[in-house]
Parts: sequence; structure tokens; C-alpha cells
Amino acid sequence: MSRFFGIYLFFTAYEVFFAHTVTLQVIDSFLLLTALMFKTLYFPLCAGMALVSSSKVSELICFLRSIKLPKKMIIVLAVLYRFFPVLLTDYKLIKNSLRMKGIGVSRGYYLLHPIKFFEYVFVPYVIISTNIANELSVSCLCRGIDNEEKPSSYIELKFNKIDYLTMVVVASAFCFIMYMR
Repeated sequence: MSRFFGIYLFFTAYEVFFAHTVTLQVIDSFLLLTALMFKTLYFPLCAGMALVSSSKVSELICFLRSIKLPKKMIIVLAVLYRFFPVLLTDYKLIKNSLRMKGIGVSRGYYLLHPIKFFEYVFVPYVIISTNIANELSVSCLCRGIDNEEKPSSYIELKFNKIDYLTMVVVASAFCFIMYMR
């Protein structure tokens, strides 16, 4: 997460101090467009990482049921919730196995050999991802997530002090931003 924040700070500093000072317009436009795309994805990405690291699938399912989300959507979100952390682990395993074989050791290897990237990384990753998605879907269905009866849960969701504090901080920041306009 600190790496993402460092990239965010780099793009922010570039936009504030160095934008439109680069002699080549193409490079400046590329960096500004990249900064815009990264900064657009930064906060949802960090929020997703915080959500995955701080709560359990059962809590997510309980919350989604309490807001009356359709069961099919709950199944998809529960599978996705467990899917991404597993994907990161599998990507690291693929990368480590290729390093042991001496493939893709240098930084620009896959930029110079894009076909090998698809052969060595992308194809195994897609196959592993398909198997994981199937296993997670079956797991959710075996736990009765698609049951037509009224669901019961042993988890009780309630607000803590940190939740109330977060709401106050976000509301205050929103009011401050709106006031400054």
C-alpha cells in the first residue's frame, strides 16, 4: 500500500510542480494522462485493499443481505472478495517459479518479449484463475448462499466508535470542500 501511495505522491508532485514544463508535449501529455488514470483508480483500490484486509466474507455477506441485495449479486461479490487475494498469491508463485528457471529475471524482459509473457505468465494465470473461480463458486453454493429460505446469520453487524469517527471526518471533509468552492 505504501508503494501505491508513493506513486500517488509522485503524480501529484508532477501535476503541481512540473506539468507543462517538459519540453516534449507527448511526454507531458502521457504523464498527465497516466496521473489522471492512476489517481482515479487509487482511492477505490486502497478502499478495496482495506476492505479485504479488515473484514471477513461472512460479514460482507451479512451486510449485503441486510441491504436487500439480490442473491445472485451476493454470490458474485462473495466470490470476487475471495478471488483477488488468491490471485495475488498465485501471481507471486508463477513469478517465483519462472525466476527459478531463469526466465524473466530482468526488469524489461516481458516488454522485449511480449509473446513469452503470454506463454509463461498469462496462460497459466488464466487457467489458475478459472479453476479458482470455479472452486470459490462451488464453495459459496455449498455453504447455502443461494438458499431460498430466509437467511440466518450468527454475525451481528453494528457500528463501532471508529465507524462513527470515520463518518464524521468524511462528512467534515466533504463540507469543507463544498464550502471552499
